[in-house]
Amino acid sequence: MNERQVRADGAMIDGWLAQERAFRAFQQRNREDWAVVWTSGERAVRDPGSEWSTLRQASRLSGAFQRIKELTVSAGMTMLVVLNTAVSVGGMGFAAVAAARPTALNHGDSSTEGERLYAWMYAIRGIPFGLLTAVVPFLEHGPAAALCLLAAAVAQVGDAWIGVHRHENRQIAGATLAAAIHLITAIAIS
Repeated sequence: MNERQVRADGAMIDGWLAQERAFRAFQQRNREDWAVVWTSGERAVRDPGSEWSTLRQASRLSGAFQRIKELTVSAGMTMLVVLNTAVSVGGMGFAAVAAARPTALNHGDSSTEGERLYAWMYAIRGIPFGLLTAVVPFLEHGPAAALCLLAAAVAQVGDAWIGVHRHENRQIAGATLAAAIHLITAIAIS
C-alpha cells in the first residue's frame, strides 16, 4: 500500500466519522423532535427544517444485512402464499369432485337427490371462493385480503368440524391444515 492510498483511505474514514459525529450532535440538539424511520436502506429524520432530512446509512454492512433480511422475508412470504394457493386449489378440487361424484365424499354406493343438490351448492360456492382465496394474496395486501383469507379459514374450520362429527380423520387433518395456512397468510398480509 503506498502513501497516496493510505491518505485516501484515511480521508474517507475521516469523512464517515465526521458525518457520524455531526449526526450525533444533531440528535443531542433535537432529542425531543426527531424520530428515525427506516425505509429502503435510508435513515430519514423527521425534522423538515433540518439539513439532515435524509441521511444515507454510514455502514454498508448494515445495508447488506437489511437486504438479506428483506430477501428472507420475501422468500418466506412467497412460500406462504404458494402454500395458501395449494390448499385453495385442493379445496376447489374437492368441490369439483363432490359435484361430479357425490358418492366419492359420502363413501356410499349411491347418492340421493338431496346429496347431489348440496354437492352442487358446495361446488358453486366453493370453486369461486377457492379461486378468490388462491389469487387475492398475489394481488392485494391489507385488511380486505386478510378478511377474505379469514373467511376461508372459518370455512375450513367448519369443514374440520364436519369431519369430527363424521369421524373422518383425513378431513379433520386436511381442513385444519388449510385453516392454519389461511390464518397465517391472513396475518402475514394484513
